[in-house]
Amino acid sequence: MVFKIEFDSRFRRLTLMVGYVDTLLRKNEPSYE
Repeated sequence: MVFKIEFDSRFRRLTLMVGYVDTLLRKNEPSYE
């Protein structure tokens, strides 16, 4: 249980980081779609 909670916490942080970087890439490159 503890391991799962810790894993979820790290995974959420990683997801936020990836989403933030992806947003920056889309803003910098309008034709990224």
